[in-house]
Amino acid sequence: MEARDRYIISLKCPQCEREGIAHVSEDKSPFRNSGFLVDNVAEGFAVRKFAPSATATEFECVICKCKVLVK
Repeated sequence: MEARDRYIISLKCPQCEREGIAHVSEDKSPFRNSGFLVDNVAEGFAVRKFAPSATATEFECVICKCKVLVK
């Protein structure tokens, strides 16, 4: 099994102020692409646009349908 760095991203909707978290992970291997994955997103949020890094991936509030702020 491959080693992965796992971390949490805090999310906040700028419109309704709903807050939640996303669990994400990346491959630790220096010889491969980052292998970035969104493992789990809190209820009320969704991945809006997936990208190969945490900084480029966008999340949205499923109630307001707007892009959320990553804290």
